[in-house]
Amino acid sequence: MRSPVGNKVICKMLLEQDVVGRVDVDARGVHVHLVVAHHMRSRSEISNNQHYDYQEEKEKYGVMTALMIAAMQGYYDICVMLVEANADVHQRTKEEGESALMIAAKRQNSEICRFLSKAEEQFDPKKPTPRTALMSFAEQGREDMCQLLLSVGAKVDAAGPGRRTALIEAAEKSETAICNLLLKAGAGTREITELYGSKSLLWAAIFQNEVLCRMLLEA
Repeated sequence: MRSPVGNKVICKMLLEQDVVGRVDVDARGVHVHLVVAHHMRSRSEISNNQHYDYQEEKEKYGVMTALMIAAMQGYYDICVMLVEANADVHQRTKEEGESALMIAAKRQNSEICRFLSKAEEQFDPKKPTPRTALMSFAEQGREDMCQLLLSVGAKVDAAGPGRRTALIEAAEKSETAICNLLLKAGAGTREITELYGSKSLLWAAIFQNEVLCRMLLEA
């Protein structure tokens, strides 16, 4: 078996020589993608072509960036290397809309989640404000994932597009348990959006969620 250490060295070589071009692009980045994806594949298996189809693997991982694959496989060192090479931590898969942080969270990898959560706080102010993983999980009703992200330091009041927060996302879906979790983590209840004022309370009222309305008013 090839070791994660050897895999890391190869990735570093490719990045330093700009073989990839840009770490977030699949078209030329397939080299790093496959290096990361196949670290557990033995040399003999590849050389003997046992159940190995290059095109099949390319299609399988083609929707994911190298950072996403590293997060999925649990390769902390490679995640660090790719982020330092300016990999886009906010990029999402086209079908599922998942970021590298969301992928790591679903695999309960606290170490990678902590690192990517911190990296997620940095974004280009010239570009649209990105959604956070916490916002996405709050919208999806994933209380377990929200709990994990909060435990590794995700900012509970980080605002995304339209100044929406995880609390607003949860309230809009009438996710009372997640709202309670976010409030206990210090979420602000007086978030002001341009059109609606305190939007989390607005959504609670629209859905006639008495428990949530009281929770927000008393927080």
